[in-house]
Amino acid sequence: MVARALGSEHDPAVTAAVAAALACGDGTDAVAPAVAGAGVALDLARVLEVPSRAVVRVAAALAAAVAAGSSPRVVLHALGLSATQVTGVAGDAGGDALHARSQADAVVDGVAAARLAAAGVTGPAQPLHGRRGVLALLGAGDAGRWEATAATASAALEAAASPVAAPL
Repeated sequence: MVARALGSEHDPAVTAAVAAALACGDGTDAVAPAVAGAGVALDLARVLEVPSRAVVRVAAALAAAVAAGSSPRVVLHALGLSATQVTGVAGDAGGDALHARSQADAVVDGVAAARLAAAGVTGPAQPLHGRRGVLALLGAGDAGRWEATAATASAALEAAASPVAAPL
């Protein structure tokens, strides 16, 4: 079912978040982690003015980390590790089969970022709005938009990870 969805007309970030949450959670609730991951990724895509398929790794990493019950610190590092793979480059060539394969690879990369973070690998401390964060490096508009994206990310992840909320 997930493999078929990855090649469907559903939004790639949403599909990736659902697939990652299902892969990394205990099976009781994939909705909150998927909403958190997709919400942050879609907001990031909007601010960067790129298609949502450019931020699929972010959606998958966040959903996977939240579904696994990771601490806020691990979720931040999963975001950092996946954000290093965001370039905004997303072509349309290759057809449906290549598109589905690319999306599946992005989900695997996002899940890997979450698992690496859980194992202690660290990512950038400010992956979105830091001096070398995705928003600064890709020249995404003004700082006010960055702050809104960071606030949305914080709120979505806090709501989804409330059972594991602990100070960073």
